[in-house]
Amino acid sequence: MNEGKKYILLLGGNVGDVKETFREAKALLIQHGIEILKESSLYATEPWQMMGAEFLNQAIEIKTRHNAGMLMSILLSVESQCGRLRSLKGQYTSRTLDLDIVHAFEEVEHSELVQIPHPRMHLRKFTLIPVSELTPDWLHPLLKKSCLQLLEECSDTSMVIKVA
Repeated sequence: MNEGKKYILLLGGNVGDVKETFREAKALLIQHGIEILKESSLYATEPWQMMGAEFLNQAIEIKTRHNAGMLMSILLSVESQCGRLRSLKGQYTSRTLDLDIVHAFEEVEHSELVQIPHPRMHLRKFTLIPVSELTPDWLHPLLKKSCLQLLEECSDTSMVIKVA
């Protein structure tokens, strides 16, 4: 695939065989014409603003011809195909799979469906650590700080441990 936009996605989950769910999700993304360019390590992380089992998280760099809105629709479909049930109250809950667009390099987008960069990425070590592994020098277009700077300044004290 020569043309297209690059995005950084974050995969997360804490229900079932999460590693297998991540493999399944990546295969489904590929079926949608999404090329996976790079993958971070896997990290075990504490649940954020909820009670429950620890999560696994991983960042991936992708390339696609889809625009951000279409990509988000695909991500929601893949979550559903992998058994994700969304909370009707919008609360954080345990899940088989969560797929977020974290950033799109220089692109900024704020619509009902998509917010790029992710509006809470700078608050979450479970996002910043795997994303920094792939794009440490990426400059947040709104905060004007690199991923590594955001990580250094992050007040999140939750556990994030590299597991693979």
